[in-house]
Amino acid sequence: MQSRKYLFQFVATFALSFFTLSCVQAAPTRFDSSPRIAIISAFEPELTTLLANVRQKKTYRANGVEFATGTLRGKRVVLFLSGISMVNASMNTQWRWSGFASRTLCSAASRAG
Repeated sequence: MQSRKYLFQFVATFALSFFTLSCVQAAPTRFDSSPRIAIISAFEPELTTLLANVRQKKTYRANGVEFATGTLRGKRVVLFLSGISMVNASMNTQWRWSGFASRTLCSAASRAG
């Protein structure tokens, strides 16, 4: 009976460890080392308008998020959507910090009314 208990604990510990390790994501690749201004938007039509004005555009994908780099009015920028919710916005911003060499973060915010 005691050996079954230890076997169960071993299997449960192994399964939990395997599940935990499978959820850990690798650190993102440094896509670009040029200093850039990061512009984050929560509203896709707003981002689309900005992207239409970006020159020398190049896109990157990380963790399901698309990042676009280029120049906007002569300034090097990286643009991306924040996603819905504070958690997604924080996570996507962290991916931006890890993947691009930008020191400035701007929010492209529009408001109604």
